Amino acid sequence: MAVSKAGYVTINFNNNPDVVRNVTDLAVATTILHESLHAFIVAWAKDDPVNSKLAYPQLFEKYIQLSLNVDQNSLQHDIITKKLYY
Repeated sequence: MAVSKAGYVTINFNNNPDVVRNVTDLAVATTILHESLHAFIVAWAKDDPVNSKLAYPQLFEKYIQLSLNVDQNSLQHDIITKKLYY
């Protein structure tokens, strides 16, 4: 995963035919979702000077701590409306 100075997150997947030949569609979809969550959390912290310097495990922990202090349904809808729509 690479993050640009503008905050764009780039995820590269292994497309080597020897590797992907035996991978199921479900495994590909799972990997895409998994990596997308990593990208989301990294992008979430990009504007925070303290959190943006954390290693991923600490960043994830910080995200969870902040998320637990609010109503999860409201948090998810807030993220959807403010972060996922342009």
